[in-house]
Amino acid sequence: MKPDLTLDEVKSQIAALVSEYMGVDQALILSGKKFDTLIENFDSLAMVEVQLLVEKHYGFDLDFEDTSMDAFPADIDELAEAFLLQYQKHRQKIELKKAKSQAAELQKTEAQETELQNTEAQEAELQKPGLAQ
Repeated sequence: MKPDLTLDEVKSQIAALVSEYMGVDQALILSGKKFDTLIENFDSLAMVEVQLLVEKHYGFDLDFEDTSMDAFPADIDELAEAFLLQYQKHRQKIELKKAKSQAAELQKTEAQETELQNTEAQEAELQKPGLAQ
């Protein structure tokens, strides 16, 4: 997953996906015209298809209910902006999981080292004269 995507990159990539799949000129999509004027019979099924294209391309699920939007983005600008917000949240979740995993691994390693030190200390105590059995 690319760490830094720009709005222009996202717009271009999504426009290319929509253009290829829906048969609409990429330049028209990038012009900012509403999807329902560019794509014949643009309905809820077409919205889902566009969403699935973007999800498949970028590798994570989009949830437009999680944005301040009332409906599916109307044009490439809205779609790219909504996508970028979710992409950034997705990356933050991945980084948080990675940090938690590293912290857990560090705790495990520290616990093993402490256990080893305790075992060595106990063995050293048993080696002292007068404590041997």
